[in-house]
Amino acid sequence: MNTPQTPAPQAPRPPRTDGRGDGRQRSDSRRRFQRPQPGHAPGEPALIERVVQINHVAKVVKGGRRFGFSTIVVVGDGNGKVGVSIGKAKEVPESITKGRSHATKTMTKIKIVEGTIPHEIVGRCGATRVLLRPAVPGTGIIAGKSVRAILEAAGIRDVLSKTIGSSNAVNAVKAVMDGLLRLRLPEDVAEMRGKTVGEMFIAKRVRRLTKFEDEMGERMEGGEAEQLSPEAAQARRREQRPSGSMPPRHRTESQQGRTHDRGGPDRSRGRRPDRDRDRRPRPDRRPPRPAGPPSSSAEPGPLPPQTPSEPSA
Repeated sequence: MNTPQTPAPQAPRPPRTDGRGDGRQRSDSRRRFQRPQPGHAPGEPALIERVVQINHVAKVVKGGRRFGFSTIVVVGDGNGKVGVSIGKAKEVPESITKGRSHATKTMTKIKIVEGTIPHEIVGRCGATRVLLRPAVPGTGIIAGKSVRAILEAAGIRDVLSKTIGSSNAVNAVKAVMDGLLRLRLPEDVAEMRGKTVGEMFIAKRVRRLTKFEDEMGERMEGGEAEQLSPEAAQARRREQRPSGSMPPRHRTESQQGRTHDRGGPDRSRGRRPDRDRDRRPRPDRRPPRPAGPPSSSAEPGPLPPQTPSEPSA
């Protein structure tokens, strides 16, 4: 009698990693072989991305309107490199992707000194002016939305800014980049002039001392360096004062305005000084009439007395 043979147990199959089978393995494989972003090495820290503005635009064509989106994207590494771009597409995610890709490719190195900019600069674009000033540590970023996005992405921690003129986001972003790209360090200026940093600062101090000595020499030649008594100095100041002006302490109460002890207007009478000043009689500013024979338009004088008439017979 033949007995059935039991098949030997087989070892379990290893999970597939070629994208077929478990969804978790498929996502891991895609993440593992994902292409790195341009300008970002796998070992470097992640980039800082900021979306400044998303604008809904429309293009009028023969068949109607074609709608799309324009997005301003700022990308930086937080260590002095930053890039700005505008992505355009028919959908918002696609426009952000385009802007991020182009901004990453166009990242530029910015001159930063201890978390701030080396010197004051004014960036220009169209009718927009952006003033950037260095600040002491702990100040923070004092800026608007568009300017702040670029400064944070570049790694600047302390700076003062002021936007003058148009506040358009596109112009503001371009103006900030214009100012940041024109920043220079003392070493750069010294190399451009063919000197060292020490020689530049020494030459600057020598120029200041020479200018001061020249001014003092001119004063000595003019006799202004002589010692004057307080009375003579006060008399000279009075002579140099322009005509028609008087010191504040010699002004009358009407010229200074009535003020209370606390510095405000005197309201003890319930009236304001400006109203009282307006109610004062003003002098007649009409020119005097020329002397001459009275004109025909003058008012007639008093009539001579009339004698009583005799009664008729």
